[in-house]
Amino acid sequence: MTDLIDQHEHLEWCSFEDEPLHCYQLSQFQLVFSGCLYESEPFAGFPPPPPTPHSVELYDRSYYMAYPNGYPRELYDGYPQFHPMTLSTVYWKHLVPYGQELAMVGSCKVVITSFWVNVNSLENITDLRDLGQLEKTLLYWLPKGYDYDDSGWIYPSSPDDIAVHHLKGRTWLEFLHGGRNGTRSYEFCTAITPEHIVTVDFKPNGHWALDEEPSPELLEKVFRSFWTFMDGLSIIESPDEQILEPGVHRLKEPEKKEEEEFVWETGNDDDPDGW
Repeated sequence: MTDLIDQHEHLEWCSFEDEPLHCYQLSQFQLVFSGCLYESEPFAGFPPPPPTPHSVELYDRSYYMAYPNGYPRELYDGYPQFHPMTLSTVYWKHLVPYGQELAMVGSCKVVITSFWVNVNSLENITDLRDLGQLEKTLLYWLPKGYDYDDSGWIYPSSPDDIAVHHLKGRTWLEFLHGGRNGTRSYEFCTAITPEHIVTVDFKPNGHWALDEEPSPELLEKVFRSFWTFMDGLSIIESPDEQILEPGVHRLKEPEKKEEEEFVWETGNDDDPDGW
């Protein structure tokens, strides 16, 4: 798809403003974002896990991932060191004009997860809201996922592999991880309590061949829709600013259009972090 993408300055995608607005109450925090959710399918004969409720307690283990066959790694205080609670997966397509139609040139998923980190098991880590401690935690945690065979994998191994972004008054750390063959993720992480982090894992798919390294120009095009998604994501702590009830809402009523009409959104040249 790279050749077709190269012929166009911008990729197009459905407007997030026309998609549902999702509000999660995570103890005292609200997480709000808009988008079309990706419906998980059965895998290897097992049904997908039940969806996470829109109102949860961060310090209640019952909301976090269960392992029916036992957790495959070391437990700390009886639980995984980094215990995930998957909230949602958002999905959209990238398209370009192709004759009289629109051609799909790739798709994107964003997996939003909260982790309860056992900071007592980590050396010199007491508060993940401290940027240095969060960075150190990520550099310890991520290689552990590939310790059985790291030859075909990418993950941050030094502070130089982690980028810092300031989005809507909140600091996010970004790192690349995944397969060297191109099945990679761009993960963004922010701390909300001394022990809890929220990750937004951006997974573009199909924009480049699996055995190729994407060029900076291609990544800039692909990331424009992600920055638009992040513009609509908020983590709200102040009760006075939490105006939504937990659940699914609509930003606005969709306009009635003829069947052949579409509204697509294209990125502009002003992106917040240099892509």
